[in-house]
Amino acid sequence: MDKKRFLRNVGIIFAISLILEIFVFNFRFFTTMGNDEILITPEIIERQSNEKSKESDIKVSFSEGIKYEENNKWTNEEGKLRPSFVIYDEEDAYLEIGNINEKIDNIYIDISNVKRKSYSDKKIVFKLYATDEANALYYGLPKRDVVRDVERSKYINLNLSGESEKLKIELYEGHDEDRFVFNEIKINANYPMFFSVIRLFSVFLIILAVYIVRPKSCFYKYVLNLKSVRQKVVLGLIIGAHIIGFTGVSLFNPKFVSVKIEHHLQYQQLTDAILDGHVYLDKKPPETLKNMDNPYDTNLRKSTLKKEGEKFLWDRAYYDGKYYVYFGIVPVLVYYLPFKLLTGFDFPTFAGIVITAIFFMFAVLGLVHQIIKRYFKNISFILYILLSFFFIDSCGIMYLLKRPDFYSLPIIMALMFSVSGLYFWISSIKYKPLKETANKKIKNSKYNYDEEFIESEQKFDGFILWRLAVGSLCMALVAGCRPQVLIGSFLAIPIFYKIVFKDRGLFSKKSVRETILFSLPYAVVAIGLMYYNYIRFDSVIDFGANYNLTTNDMTKRGFVLGRSPLGIFSYLFQPPAYSPRFPFISDAWFYTNYMGVTIKEYLFGGILFNHFLLCINLFVLKFKNSLKFKGLFYFCIMSIIFSVCIVIADTQLAGLLQRYMVDFAWLMFIPGIILILILLERVNDYLKKHITTVLLCGFAFSFYYDFATVFFYGDDALYSTNPTIHYTVAHLVQFWL
Repeated sequence: MDKKRFLRNVGIIFAISLILEIFVFNFRFFTTMGNDEILITPEIIERQSNEKSKESDIKVSFSEGIKYEENNKWTNEEGKLRPSFVIYDEEDAYLEIGNINEKIDNIYIDISNVKRKSYSDKKIVFKLYATDEANALYYGLPKRDVVRDVERSKYINLNLSGESEKLKIELYEGHDEDRFVFNEIKINANYPMFFSVIRLFSVFLIILAVYIVRPKSCFYKYVLNLKSVRQKVVLGLIIGAHIIGFTGVSLFNPKFVSVKIEHHLQYQQLTDAILDGHVYLDKKPPETLKNMDNPYDTNLRKSTLKKEGEKFLWDRAYYDGKYYVYFGIVPVLVYYLPFKLLTGFDFPTFAGIVITAIFFMFAVLGLVHQIIKRYFKNISFILYILLSFFFIDSCGIMYLLKRPDFYSLPIIMALMFSVSGLYFWISSIKYKPLKETANKKIKNSKYNYDEEFIESEQKFDGFILWRLAVGSLCMALVAGCRPQVLIGSFLAIPIFYKIVFKDRGLFSKKSVRETILFSLPYAVVAIGLMYYNYIRFDSVIDFGANYNLTTNDMTKRGFVLGRSPLGIFSYLFQPPAYSPRFPFISDAWFYTNYMGVTIKEYLFGGILFNHFLLCINLFVLKFKNSLKFKGLFYFCIMSIIFSVCIVIADTQLAGLLQRYMVDFAWLMFIPGIILILILLERVNDYLKKHITTVLLCGFAFSFYYDFATVFFYGDDALYSTNPTIHYTVAHLVQFWL
């Protein structure tokens, strides 16, 4: 493409973005320009209380549940002394503005909490009630969150019918003895220009990306070649942006940066125990717990200990009078123990999440590159980037990054080790090209088409031995993170099948060294984990999850067939709920006829719904001949089957939790990417453009879902733990509010 033309188009895109920022995203600046503001300040309230106000003046009154103290002034965020009021009855806490008698288009509320110690104190929830020409009595409007540090949130646009006589502002989530500073209220305020550089450049980059990846883009002519300096630079910039993004997302939630919840410190406690020379935790269980016939009975345990005034450690494995950590030990050995030995300090869990996510990103980039390099020809660099980051961003790690606690760490480490293991295994195989088989066709009578390929036949030419060993080590370490994800190790069967049974490159007399390097990591890790299990639970294969002191008796949970369909539907097919409120995606409805115990947290739709491009996996048999020709059929089939197996295992062993999506998602993405590449390889240029359009829509939908993941409502969500970040982004997106 001509550089001058490209730079000119970039300039046009920036100009469009600037116009959108000024005239569209800030349209309320222009529509409210010249409004006659009705200003309500402490001085007006004071004049009213001294009976100096006129009959036509605005009347402001407080409910009996609020005591307004004009002489008790507190410093607001601007350092000014302002009057305050205290809530004495949270059920009757509101202020009323009367004698308005005008059409109200908007209201500006600047009331702040005196408390400033925590992030949550920055947010106040108001519920408005209004009268108008259609309603002589008050009717309620939706509640709104006003955040002290987000000026835009203080402006609330109203859609009332004609003139209004009065307005009531209720402190919806106020609590007794909460004190607030009264700064000012404006009715029919003039919106300022909320010019956002972040939004400007975000829109610019989005439009630029659409321009570059559009189906008719000339950039698709650049074939993947990571030896190209330009491609390396582009890839490096995207990687750098992701590293910054991963770090930023993990730092958004202060609850997980400065951890104060006791049961979130289990890995730190296990580290201290190991340094003390044992694997049980130092804290001793109460005698009441030891004397219980069934300490795993949740309600009985709670009531019994409460009567005795004793407490137990939540979510620990309890066995033979001692507490243990049943979560995989590998994160401790990789991060916590070395860090403690080197620095003397506890390792911050969120840092482990970020570091692992970065290694995972490189593993995916390597794996997708190996798949394209070995099995496909003339794949564009753009498609490589889109498929790779579709995998990286959409497999669930964004949820783990925004909730970087110790529950998330073993999951993301199992993911990283699994993908890394596949990359090292595949890249360890050396092939020697024999000859070009141009225009080789395979007749498929069942589906009535000819498949045409232009590629090199290859012959096994040995291993890169260190990659073979590292691949096995990565796969083996999964068992010390998430044992159920270890099923991915069986993908060695389709990867090495031809090498084992045809070329005799493994498990034969002539390949003893290769066989040892493949098997030894598994043996070493297995011996270590079996010993670790035995000294804890007197069994080499018991990881201790059943002894968990949690919400249900795991020792009696068992395998119940009726739970499996619920898990398959929830994890794979269920759509989320949508709403007009940012981030526009809510947790899915949960209705079931299953009459039994199951555990369910917030779930935001099944993976095949939220990432609908993965539905191509459902048609894997239609690509059977293409996959067999490339030697990938059984790899794809086994990946899909294994993903469903993990879905069932997670449903049976634990329940329905959003973070468990990561356990099986990667096994959906790998065959999905392969099938997408085969589909594009199989069609002509005309159909390829239409398919590319569908793919781009799918990528866009998935990428938005990944963005929304950071802002989902639920436990420990940003809207409550860091409302400044949440509502800053929310109002940048919902500019029309």
